[in-house]
Amino acid sequence: MSDGWTNQKQQPIMNFLVYCPRGAMFLKLIDTSVLTKDAETLFNIFDSVVQEIGVEYIVQLITDNASVYKKAGKKLQQKYGTLFWSPCAAHCIDLMLENIANPRWFPLIDEAIKKAKKITKFIYNHGVVLDMMRQDFTNGRVMSSCNYKTAVGKEISKIVLEDYAFWSQCKHIVKVSEPLVRVLRLVDGDEKPAMGYLYEAMDKAKEEIKRRLKNKVSLYGHYVRVIDTRWDKQLHSPLHAAGCFLNPAIYFRPSFKRQNEVQRGLLSTLMRLVPDPDIQDKISSQLDEYKKSIGDFGTSLAIRQRERLNPVSWWEQFGLGAPDLQSFAIRVLSQCCSATSCERNWSTFEYVHSNKRNRLKHKRVNDLVFVHYNLRFRERNIQRNKYAMDPISLDNIDLMGDWVAEEPTLLNPDDINWDCLNEVNVEEDAEFETIDVDDDDDDDDDNNNEHVLTNLPMGANLRVKIK
Repeated sequence: MSDGWTNQKQQPIMNFLVYCPRGAMFLKLIDTSVLTKDAETLFNIFDSVVQEIGVEYIVQLITDNASVYKKAGKKLQQKYGTLFWSPCAAHCIDLMLENIANPRWFPLIDEAIKKAKKITKFIYNHGVVLDMMRQDFTNGRVMSSCNYKTAVGKEISKIVLEDYAFWSQCKHIVKVSEPLVRVLRLVDGDEKPAMGYLYEAMDKAKEEIKRRLKNKVSLYGHYVRVIDTRWDKQLHSPLHAAGCFLNPAIYFRPSFKRQNEVQRGLLSTLMRLVPDPDIQDKISSQLDEYKKSIGDFGTSLAIRQRERLNPVSWWEQFGLGAPDLQSFAIRVLSQCCSATSCERNWSTFEYVHSNKRNRLKHKRVNDLVFVHYNLRFRERNIQRNKYAMDPISLDNIDLMGDWVAEEPTLLNPDDINWDCLNEVNVEEDAEFETIDVDDDDDDDDDNNNEHVLTNLPMGANLRVKIK
């Protein structure tokens, strides 16, 4: 996993971490202040790290989606032929959410978000109001505050108490965004490898958005197109399909209808990760036992444990009769999907490279970060194993862990009356507007989009395409 970063002293740093079944580990950092970040330079950096670790031990390289990283990753993938370049799933989903909040494409959503930002900024900037929010939303008590007399306070009060369209828009935004946020929290965490769940999680997110918008194409169509564009052109990988195929909790589910699609991804992954034709043939012959639930795969215990164990543990227990397929499955299912662990290293670097230590040589800084970060990783893994949850469940992902309320119930659909949402009625056969989404995915990629929609109403149809 690799991720670039610029610290408070405007010094560009590139972090490298490795992920394995025992968790993530910090590997090294590189000061890129004297380097030009073009595709060739990045390729040489990635290539040196691959050779340092050993290509036979690497399944994938995860970076962000910037065009230069993408070109360098593809070049690395082409050179070795036995590993994948993968975009950071968290970054891709974050871009989906950004597109849905883009003022040029969804102005009503952008307007509601701006008002919500005003409210949260006001709350966090006024200690008394923040304390009121933390006291269980005042618990029904009327509490006085002088802040409402200010001009900003009056504006906030008007939004909260009188702007019914704002709350209606908020409910609509939650309907659309919550399924994606659940997937984001799934791939953003490193407690459990998410490779076996991402493919199905994206499908479930789209289906949930459709259900919440009453299965009307005129209401959900433009959101699903944004998701599909990012997924098809950037995030989707044969490795994700292989993880879905090898996850028995999903593959054998009666409602799962994509067996052929994910099997094609599995075969593509098999031919890339396993260069030896003899081992390929053995794995191919053993796949039939898995698909037909023959041998150890078909025992009553193995069937019962499909959804009770995480997929890696399931293969460790019931894949003994197909050792080559077992080894391959564990290797794929042990993969993470995002490079967000790299971001968690930033605070450690700032701690080491403080004003008191800013004269340390680069190697000394690297060694100190290596020790501090990996010690923290080790402590986190020890604490995490005490409360591990198997397998991954989207329903158990806490969406509001960082919210000001003590009880994260804001996104509980039972507490929200969706019927009061004033939806915009758009004809099913209305013409589709077109949005051009750049494939570069740099931070300023939205500035390069040619087609601008300034008055697109909520619920209008549009078509998304990548230039």
